[in-house]
Amino acid sequence: MIEKRRNHPLYFAVAALGMLFAVSACAYCVMSFRAARGGDVYSAADRDGGLMRLMRERGGTILAIEIAALAAASVAAMASDRRGDAAAGMPMATDADNADALREPPSTGE
Repeated sequence: MIEKRRNHPLYFAVAALGMLFAVSACAYCVMSFRAARGGDVYSAADRDGGLMRLMRERGGTILAIEIAALAAASVAAMASDRRGDAAAGMPMATDADNADALREPPSTGE
């Protein structure tokens, strides 16, 4: 009988960090496009507030921190998932399991 796997808590952290990074990257792109069009991002710094101002002043740092956190959470989720599978007695694929599939068929001597 197939046992249903439970979701690992780190998967939710990876998903949340991924969505946060996607929103931040989109906001940074909007800010950049507005500036490239000779827009109001840099000329109206006093009037412009909120997210565009934050992205203009600290966008690169925010994106770097988010991508580092996303990478760390992803690696942690993958590492703990393998340990969880081994502890639960679930079979894990190894090179020995796939050795027959990797071998070339014997030559026919032709």
